[in-house]
Amino acid sequence: MCLMLYLASAAPIAAAPTAGLGIESVPDVVLARLRDKLSLPHVCLVVVGTCSCDFPQSGCDRQVEYEDWMGHSEAQRATEIASLRALILLVRSALAATGTVEIYPVWNNEEGDAVGGRVEARIDDLAPERFMFTEGFLYVLRA
Repeated sequence: MCLMLYLASAAPIAAAPTAGLGIESVPDVVLARLRDKLSLPHVCLVVVGTCSCDFPQSGCDRQVEYEDWMGHSEAQRATEIASLRALILLVRSALAATGTVEIYPVWNNEEGDAVGGRVEARIDDLAPERFMFTEGFLYVLRA
């Protein structure tokens, strides 16, 4: 099972600004399961390779930050931080055009499950070395 990172914006996102990120269209059947969670009209899937598992993530029931005791290898952390930095660049470019972006990280085939929580933040508040997505939470990001 893989994490899927869905990004919704007011305008389409054409391409990733950084090597390593892919932007994919969302199949209609998945989009239908996401519509009650995402308020913005243009939804895409952000991947590194074939899924979104390279983004830092937590299965907790609340928002947490990465701590060294969590045991990720140096290579894994480097990949997660690089993926998050690339995503932040992508979000910043989208925010310049739209003002708000929504991100919904969820396991594939669980897109129809209820949202576990909501996090509102400014994009500049995300520190790549500590930030982790909480699976099933909706992130509303602003400039």
